[in-house]
Amino acid sequence: INSIYRVPFETFILQKKNIKKHWIQTRNDYKKEKLDHCYSLDRISAISKTRKPNILMVSYAFSAGGGETFPIQLSNMLQKNGYSITFMSCEREQRENDIRNLLNSDIPVVTNFFCLKKIVEDFKIDIIHSHNAWVDNTILDLLPDDQKYKTVVSLHGMYETINDRDLRNILPRLYKKTTKFVFTADKNLELFRKYGLFDHGKFTKINNALNSYPFNPADLKSLGIEKSDLVLCIVSRAIPEKGWKAAVETVILARKISGKKIHLILIGEGPEYDYYKKNGHPDFIHLLGFRKNIRDYFASSDIGYLPSMFKGESAPLTVIDCLYSGKPVLASAIGEIPKMLEANGRFAGELFALDDWKVPIEKVSQIISRLASEKEYYEELKSYVPIALKKFDPVVMLDSYKKIYNDLFASSQIAN
Repeated sequence: INSIYRVPFETFILQKKNIKKHWIQTRNDYKKEKLDHCYSLDRISAISKTRKPNILMVSYAFSAGGGETFPIQLSNMLQKNGYSITFMSCEREQRENDIRNLLNSDIPVVTNFFCLKKIVEDFKIDIIHSHNAWVDNTILDLLPDDQKYKTVVSLHGMYETINDRDLRNILPRLYKKTTKFVFTADKNLELFRKYGLFDHGKFTKINNALNSYPFNPADLKSLGIEKSDLVLCIVSRAIPEKGWKAAVETVILARKISGKKIHLILIGEGPEYDYYKKNGHPDFIHLLGFRKNIRDYFASSDIGYLPSMFKGESAPLTVIDCLYSGKPVLASAIGEIPKMLEANGRFAGELFALDDWKVPIEKVSQIISRLASEKEYYEELKSYVPIALKKFDPVVMLDSYKKIYNDLFASSQIAN
């Protein structure tokens, strides 16, 4: 059924004529009623009138990062629910094949971004959904205003990292030409309010969510980690703002304070990974690079760790992945993280405030030391994980996105 969403009706008429001709030439039992039963133009027409919108999901690249993997997972969910999805990767970073393979194999992928106008026309796209500031604005550069499509922009926190001079140029146009904004953290709206670009009807908050799936705790024995050791696990892009160096410092100090064996697993790639790879690190710091099975590593660790200083941090997916793995999270209290970890007035982990956007090393080291020394304290934090996880229902999230798409599509059909 999905295939008819992109095919002009005239094509079906021609195909039926060809089938009829072939039937008459190769068989002696042709009857109009038989052909109509097998190939009904009326049924096709009825389905096409109630069809769901054709969506072009546009991502920066097939690379690691929440803003890159989230559109993949959303596309998979939508396709399973009968939506026709075309996925565009702008290939702005080197492709990670493991990330590419997260996308359902029967979702078509296009990569020639500068043929966007023709792609929209050929695939009969109704809605374009983008997830990156560069992508959002380049779409507006490449497509004419008079095309019959709607645009949805998901705000993942990137605009908060752009300087005021550039924002004054790009935000007014983005606001004017975007049909709908989706935000995951209340702070995503601050810039729009600052520039007087806010209409409640244009913005919808949808909490991030992920599907559950089976995982197997990774075997950490090869890393020299014993079951009695405390293990913290960071999964993030290896950029300075994600706090890798601060994490290493806090673990070193916590080991001195507690006298306990504490390990830190670092998963991700980027300049911080390259720095430690080149300059070395203590043997209780485990530099693993990119891993696709991150829940396996969260599950084999004691606690997820996110000492982020990233001003664009909104609702990080790694927090949800960690909770799905059954483990609490130690994180900086920025963006939506406190709300994500909230569990009936308590937290599924520990939070700490940044000091002028820097990790308070001694304070966090004391928290880690306590985690390593007080089992009851740790088990209490862990007991709140199932409560916090209930907030991240993928069905609720998907229904919210479906409503946006369906409402926009219905309004465009009325307008036409």
